[in-house]
Amino acid sequence: MTKTELRSYLERRCAHLSAQNRERTISHVLSLYEAWSDTFVDPDFEGALRTALRKDNGIEFQQRYWEMFLAQHLKQAGHRIARKKSGPDFWFEVDGKKIWIEAVAPERSADIDAHYRAELLNSGGWFHADPFHLRWTQAIREKVNKYSEYLKKGIVDKTDVCIVALNAGLLGSLGMVGKSDYPALVDVVFGAGAEYAVVDRASMKIVDQGYQREPVIMKGKSPVAKHFFLEADTRHVSAILASGVSPEVWTPIIAAYNPHAPNSLPPGNLGAQFEYYAEECGDHYVVKTIRRENGDAPARSRDTFAE
Repeated sequence: MTKTELRSYLERRCAHLSAQNRERTISHVLSLYEAWSDTFVDPDFEGALRTALRKDNGIEFQQRYWEMFLAQHLKQAGHRIARKKSGPDFWFEVDGKKIWIEAVAPERSADIDAHYRAELLNSGGWFHADPFHLRWTQAIREKVNKYSEYLKKGIVDKTDVCIVALNAGLLGSLGMVGKSDYPALVDVVFGAGAEYAVVDRASMKIVDQGYQREPVIMKGKSPVAKHFFLEADTRHVSAILASGVSPEVWTPIIAAYNPHAPNSLPPGNLGAQFEYYAEECGDHYVVKTIRRENGDAPARSRDTFAE
Protein backbone atom coordinates (compact mmCIF):
# COMPACT_ATOMS: atom_id res chain seq x y z
CA MET A 1 0.00 0.00 0.00
CA THR A 2 1.23 3.51 -0.76
CA LYS A 3 0.96 6.67 1.30
CA THR A 4 -0.86 8.20 -1.67
CA GLU A 5 -3.68 5.66 -1.27
CA LEU A 6 -3.89 6.39 2.45
CA ARG A 7 -3.88 10.16 1.90
CA SER A 8 -6.63 9.87 -0.70
CA TYR A 9 -8.83 7.97 1.75
CA LEU A 10 -8.15 10.45 4.53
CA GLU A 11 -8.95 13.43 2.32
CA ARG A 12 -12.38 11.90 1.62
CA ARG A 13 -12.92 11.02 5.25
CA CYS A 14 -11.90 14.46 6.52
CA ALA A 15 -13.59 16.56 3.83
CA HIS A 16 -15.91 18.08 6.44
CA LEU A 17 -13.02 19.51 8.47
CA SER A 18 -11.43 22.90 7.99
CA ALA A 19 -8.33 22.90 5.79
CA GLN A 20 -6.04 23.30 8.80
CA ASN A 21 -7.67 20.52 10.85
CA ARG A 22 -7.89 18.27 7.79
CA GLU A 23 -4.16 18.54 7.10
CA ARG A 24 -3.35 18.07 10.79
CA THR A 25 -5.43 14.89 10.90
CA ILE A 26 -3.94 13.52 7.69
CA SER A 27 -0.39 14.23 8.87
CA HIS A 28 -1.13 12.53 12.18
CA VAL A 29 -2.35 9.31 10.55
CA LEU A 30 0.43 9.26 7.94
CA SER A 31 3.03 9.61 10.69
CA LEU A 32 1.47 6.66 12.55
CA TYR A 33 1.58 4.58 9.37
CA GLU A 34 5.21 5.47 8.72
CA ALA A 35 6.18 4.56 12.29
CA TRP A 36 4.26 1.28 11.98
CA SER A 37 5.92 0.39 8.67
CA ASP A 38 9.35 1.14 10.15
CA THR A 39 8.64 -1.19 13.09
CA PHE A 40 6.77 -4.12 11.56
CA VAL A 41 6.70 -6.09 8.33
CA ASP A 42 3.14 -7.37 8.51
CA PRO A 43 1.43 -8.43 5.25
CA ASP A 44 -1.79 -9.34 7.14
CA PHE A 45 -2.10 -5.83 8.57
CA GLU A 46 -1.29 -4.24 5.20
CA GLY A 47 -3.93 -6.40 3.54
CA ALA A 48 -6.56 -5.49 6.14
CA LEU A 49 -5.75 -1.79 5.86
CA ARG A 50 -5.86 -1.91 2.06
CA THR A 51 -9.25 -3.65 2.21
CA ALA A 52 -10.58 -0.96 4.55
CA LEU A 53 -9.40 1.78 2.20
CA ARG A 54 -10.80 0.06 -0.88
CA LYS A 55 -14.20 -0.40 0.78
CA ASP A 56 -14.04 3.12 2.22
CA ASN A 57 -14.94 1.34 5.44
CA GLY A 58 -14.62 3.60 8.48
CA ILE A 59 -15.22 0.73 10.89
CA GLU A 60 -12.35 -1.44 9.66
CA PHE A 61 -10.11 1.59 9.29
CA GLN A 62 -10.74 2.65 12.91
CA GLN A 63 -9.69 -0.81 14.07
CA ARG A 64 -6.45 -0.61 12.09
CA TYR A 65 -5.91 2.99 13.25
CA TRP A 66 -6.20 1.87 16.87
CA GLU A 67 -3.46 -0.72 16.35
CA MET A 68 -1.15 1.89 14.79
CA PHE A 69 -1.95 4.44 17.48
CA LEU A 70 -1.45 1.90 20.25
CA ALA A 71 1.90 0.76 18.87
CA GLN A 72 3.17 4.34 18.73
CA HIS A 73 1.78 5.11 22.19
CA LEU A 74 3.56 2.13 23.74
CA LYS A 75 6.83 3.07 22.03
CA GLN A 76 6.51 6.62 23.35
CA ALA A 77 5.95 5.13 26.81
CA GLY A 78 9.43 3.64 26.48
CA HIS A 79 8.65 0.08 25.43
CA ARG A 80 10.25 -1.96 22.69
CA ILE A 81 7.24 -3.67 21.19
CA ALA A 82 7.13 -6.77 19.02
CA ARG A 83 4.56 -8.93 17.23
CA LYS A 84 4.20 -12.61 16.50
CA LYS A 85 2.36 -14.32 13.65
CA SER A 86 0.02 -15.96 16.15
CA GLY A 87 -1.16 -14.69 19.48
CA PRO A 88 -2.03 -11.25 20.86
CA ASP A 89 -1.32 -8.09 18.86
CA PHE A 90 1.81 -6.87 20.72
CA TRP A 91 4.16 -7.78 23.47
CA PHE A 92 6.94 -6.06 25.38
CA GLU A 93 8.87 -6.64 28.58
CA VAL A 94 8.94 -4.83 31.91
CA ASP A 95 11.63 -5.95 34.39
CA GLY A 96 11.94 -9.26 32.56
CA LYS A 97 8.20 -9.92 32.60
CA LYS A 98 6.39 -10.38 29.28
CA ILE A 99 3.39 -8.07 28.76
CA TRP A 100 0.82 -8.97 26.10
CA ILE A 101 -1.61 -6.50 24.50
CA GLU A 102 -4.78 -7.59 22.73
CA ALA A 103 -6.50 -4.69 20.92
CA VAL A 104 -10.20 -4.28 20.11
CA ALA A 105 -12.42 -1.49 18.75
CA PRO A 106 -16.09 -2.50 19.19
CA GLU A 107 -18.64 -1.40 16.62
CA ARG A 108 -21.86 0.44 17.38
CA SER A 109 -25.08 -1.44 17.94
CA ALA A 110 -28.49 -0.55 16.53
CA ASP A 111 -29.48 0.65 20.01
CA ILE A 112 -26.61 3.15 20.05
CA ASP A 113 -27.59 4.47 16.63
CA ALA A 114 -31.16 4.86 17.90
CA HIS A 115 -29.89 6.71 20.98
CA TYR A 116 -28.05 9.28 18.86
CA ARG A 117 -31.04 9.70 16.53
CA ALA A 118 -33.31 10.36 19.49
CA GLU A 119 -30.80 12.78 20.97
CA LEU A 120 -30.61 14.68 17.69
CA LEU A 121 -34.40 14.74 17.30
CA ASN A 122 -34.93 16.00 20.86
CA SER A 123 -31.93 18.38 20.84
CA GLY A 124 -30.47 16.48 23.78
CA GLY A 125 -31.93 14.07 26.27
CA TRP A 126 -31.24 11.73 29.14
CA PHE A 127 -28.10 9.65 28.67
CA HIS A 128 -28.84 5.93 28.66
CA ALA A 129 -25.53 4.18 29.24
CA ASP A 130 -26.54 0.52 28.95
CA PRO A 131 -26.31 0.18 25.12
CA PHE A 132 -22.78 1.60 25.24
CA HIS A 133 -21.69 -0.50 28.21
CA LEU A 134 -23.03 -3.65 26.55
CA ARG A 135 -20.60 -3.07 23.68
CA TRP A 136 -17.80 -2.70 26.23
CA THR A 137 -18.76 -5.87 28.07
CA GLN A 138 -19.07 -7.92 24.89
CA ALA A 139 -15.72 -6.73 23.52
CA ILE A 140 -13.90 -7.32 26.81
CA ARG A 141 -15.50 -10.74 27.27
CA GLU A 142 -14.36 -11.79 23.79
CA LYS A 143 -10.77 -10.80 24.59
CA VAL A 144 -10.87 -12.45 28.03
CA ASN A 145 -11.94 -15.68 26.31
CA LYS A 146 -9.29 -15.24 23.63
CA TYR A 147 -6.57 -14.94 26.27
CA SER A 148 -7.92 -18.15 27.84
CA GLU A 149 -7.38 -19.88 24.49
CA TYR A 150 -3.84 -18.48 24.20
CA LEU A 151 -3.06 -19.83 27.67
CA LYS A 152 -4.42 -23.28 26.83
CA LYS A 153 -2.36 -23.41 23.62
CA GLY A 154 0.80 -22.24 25.42
CA ILE A 155 1.10 -19.11 23.27
CA VAL A 156 0.83 -17.05 26.46
CA ASP A 157 2.53 -18.35 29.59
CA LYS A 158 0.68 -18.46 32.90
CA THR A 159 3.27 -16.08 34.37
CA ASP A 160 2.76 -13.44 31.63
CA VAL A 161 0.75 -10.24 32.03
CA CYS A 162 -2.35 -10.04 29.81
CA ILE A 163 -3.86 -6.66 28.90
CA VAL A 164 -6.91 -5.76 26.81
CA ALA A 165 -6.69 -2.44 24.93
CA LEU A 166 -10.16 -1.16 24.02
CA ASN A 167 -10.90 1.74 21.70
CA ALA A 168 -14.39 3.27 21.99
CA GLY A 169 -14.01 5.64 19.04
CA LEU A 170 -16.68 3.89 16.96
CA LEU A 171 -19.20 4.32 19.78
CA GLY A 172 -19.29 8.09 19.28
CA SER A 173 -19.02 10.98 21.70
CA LEU A 174 -20.73 9.06 24.53
CA GLY A 175 -18.66 5.92 24.16
CA MET A 176 -16.39 6.60 27.14
CA VAL A 177 -19.09 7.94 29.50
CA GLY A 178 -20.00 6.06 32.67
CA LYS A 179 -23.13 6.15 34.81
CA SER A 180 -20.93 7.23 37.68
CA ASP A 181 -18.72 10.29 37.32
CA TYR A 182 -16.01 7.86 36.28
CA PRO A 183 -15.37 6.67 32.69
CA ALA A 184 -17.24 3.65 31.34
CA LEU A 185 -14.11 1.54 31.92
CA VAL A 186 -14.40 1.89 35.71
CA ASP A 187 -18.11 1.09 35.63
CA VAL A 188 -17.70 -2.13 33.65
CA VAL A 189 -14.69 -3.55 35.52
CA PHE A 190 -15.69 -2.65 39.09
CA GLY A 191 -19.49 -2.74 38.81
CA ALA A 192 -19.98 0.94 39.65
CA GLY A 193 -23.33 2.55 39.01
CA ALA A 194 -24.93 5.94 39.45
CA GLU A 195 -23.95 8.26 42.27
CA TYR A 196 -26.35 8.56 45.23
CA ALA A 197 -26.75 10.81 48.27
CA VAL A 198 -28.73 10.25 51.49
CA VAL A 199 -30.26 13.45 52.88
CA ASP A 200 -31.38 13.74 56.51
CA ARG A 201 -34.98 14.97 56.44
CA ALA A 202 -34.66 17.02 59.62
CA SER A 203 -31.38 18.82 58.94
CA MET A 204 -31.48 18.54 55.14
CA LYS A 205 -27.78 17.65 55.27
CA ILE A 206 -26.15 14.88 53.26
CA VAL A 207 -25.34 12.09 55.72
CA ASP A 208 -24.08 9.49 53.25
CA GLN A 209 -23.09 9.36 49.59
CA GLY A 210 -21.33 7.07 47.19
CA TYR A 211 -21.97 4.90 44.14
CA GLN A 212 -24.59 2.23 43.68
CA ARG A 213 -23.39 -1.30 42.96
CA GLU A 214 -24.38 -2.42 39.49
CA PRO A 215 -22.88 -5.89 38.92
CA VAL A 216 -25.15 -6.59 35.92
CA ILE A 217 -26.94 -4.75 33.15
CA MET A 218 -29.83 -6.07 31.14
CA LYS A 219 -29.71 -7.06 27.49
CA GLY A 220 -33.38 -7.52 26.80
CA LYS A 221 -34.44 -9.92 29.55
CA SER A 222 -30.97 -11.40 30.03
CA PRO A 223 -28.52 -10.13 32.67
CA VAL A 224 -24.98 -9.37 31.51
CA ALA A 225 -22.14 -9.26 34.05
CA LYS A 226 -20.62 -5.81 34.52
CA HIS A 227 -17.81 -6.30 37.04
CA PHE A 228 -14.99 -8.05 35.21
CA PHE A 229 -12.33 -7.52 37.86
CA LEU A 230 -14.51 -9.11 40.54
CA GLU A 231 -14.96 -12.39 38.65
CA ALA A 232 -12.86 -15.48 39.31
CA ASP A 233 -12.50 -16.44 35.63
CA THR A 234 -11.02 -13.09 34.54
CA ARG A 235 -8.02 -13.02 36.85
CA HIS A 236 -5.62 -13.81 34.02
CA VAL A 237 -6.35 -10.31 32.61
CA SER A 238 -4.21 -7.92 34.63
CA ALA A 239 -5.39 -4.58 33.23
CA ILE A 240 -7.49 -2.86 30.61
CA LEU A 241 -6.20 0.12 28.63
CA ALA A 242 -8.83 2.29 26.95
CA SER A 243 -9.40 5.42 24.90
CA GLY A 244 -11.95 6.96 22.57
CA VAL A 245 -9.26 8.37 20.29
CA SER A 246 -9.86 8.50 16.53
CA PRO A 247 -8.05 10.30 13.69
CA GLU A 248 -10.21 13.39 14.24
CA VAL A 249 -10.71 13.28 18.03
CA TRP A 250 -8.26 12.96 20.92
CA THR A 251 -9.29 11.54 24.29
CA PRO A 252 -7.04 10.55 27.22
CA ILE A 253 -5.53 7.11 27.53
CA ILE A 254 -6.82 5.50 30.73
CA ALA A 255 -6.10 2.21 32.46
CA ALA A 256 -7.72 0.08 35.16
CA TYR A 257 -5.92 -2.67 37.07
CA ASN A 258 -7.33 -5.99 38.24
CA PRO A 259 -6.92 -6.32 42.04
CA HIS A 260 -7.19 -10.13 41.79
CA ALA A 261 -4.63 -10.67 39.01
CA PRO A 262 -1.78 -12.93 40.16
CA ASN A 263 0.46 -11.38 37.49
CA SER A 264 0.09 -7.71 38.30
CA LEU A 265 1.54 -4.76 36.43
CA PRO A 266 2.36 -1.75 38.63
CA PRO A 267 0.64 1.49 37.58
CA GLY A 268 2.76 3.82 35.47
CA ASN A 269 3.92 1.35 32.81
CA LEU A 270 1.23 1.91 30.16
CA GLY A 271 1.62 5.64 29.54
CA ALA A 272 -1.95 6.32 30.72
CA GLN A 273 -3.03 9.80 31.78
CA PHE A 274 -5.54 8.39 34.28
CA GLU A 275 -5.17 5.10 36.13
CA TYR A 276 -7.66 3.33 38.38
CA TYR A 277 -6.89 0.58 40.86
CA ALA A 278 -8.68 -0.96 43.84
CA GLU A 279 -7.56 -1.72 47.37
CA GLU A 280 -9.48 -4.25 49.44
CA CYS A 281 -10.67 -2.77 52.75
CA GLY A 282 -12.64 -5.37 54.67
CA ASP A 283 -16.04 -5.75 53.03
CA HIS A 284 -15.48 -3.16 50.32
CA TYR A 285 -12.95 -1.83 47.83
CA VAL A 286 -11.43 1.61 47.68
CA VAL A 287 -11.10 2.62 44.02
CA LYS A 288 -8.21 5.04 43.68
CA THR A 289 -7.44 7.41 40.86
CA ILE A 290 -4.00 8.51 39.73
CA ARG A 291 -3.76 11.38 37.30
CA ARG A 292 -0.46 11.62 35.47
CA GLU A 293 0.87 14.55 33.49
CA ASN A 294 1.68 13.24 30.01
CA GLY A 295 1.60 9.71 31.36
CA ASP A 296 4.54 10.50 33.63
CA ALA A 297 4.82 11.05 37.39
CA PRO A 298 1.60 11.29 39.45
CA ALA A 299 0.21 14.82 39.69
CA ARG A 300 -2.52 14.11 42.24
CA SER A 301 -4.68 11.28 43.52
CA ARG A 302 -8.28 11.02 44.67
CA ASP A 303 -9.98 8.33 46.70
CA THR A 304 -13.50 7.19 45.98
CA PHE A 305 -15.35 4.38 47.68
CA ALA A 306 -17.26 1.70 45.80
CA GLU A 307 -19.22 -0.87 47.75
